[in-house]
Amino acid sequence: MLLYVYSSGKIPLIKELMLSMWPTANVVANKPRLFCIRLNATPEQPLSAFRELIMNDADVNLTLALMPEKTQAILTEEWVEKAIRKLPYSNVSHEFLAYHVVKNYPNARTPIRKNIDQTMEKHLKDTVLSLAKADLNASIAAKKLYVHRNTLLYRVHTTREKTGIDPQSFLGAAFFHILYTV
Repeated sequence: MLLYVYSSGKIPLIKELMLSMWPTANVVANKPRLFCIRLNATPEQPLSAFRELIMNDADVNLTLALMPEKTQAILTEEWVEKAIRKLPYSNVSHEFLAYHVVKNYPNARTPIRKNIDQTMEKHLKDTVLSLAKADLNASIAAKKLYVHRNTLLYRVHTTREKTGIDPQSFLGAAFFHILYTV
């Protein structure tokens, strides 16, 4: 898992606090007001509690985004960094960040499509788009694709495993819909 941290200031202090909480973590990107830490496991405490602790100790505003590495590979580090800098200070899910990138950065769509095309087969993309068009109703989407509902659910699971984005969530479906139809 990758944890992106964007701050209004005091980056060295924040980095020190984070690395003291996760001693096995390592910094993989270090830019002005933004850094990324690779965590060996998902944090046990919710990010909101961690964010409050850092904000109180360091007196700064933070945006935190916890992201699977496979999602970051699809979005690319460049677009993740651009997007996270534009978001309000808060905790951000990786699906919201992915949605934000494709919605607000049209130039990002082509490279992201290419990355997904290398990761997913055509039938998986068709499944995801059909699910989005069916308002996330798996039974209706399966009928439109002429497949069994369990086949559709297996394809959704496979898509989630390959991309880290859940096409059965609103943000995941919106991500794929905007990416392939707008």
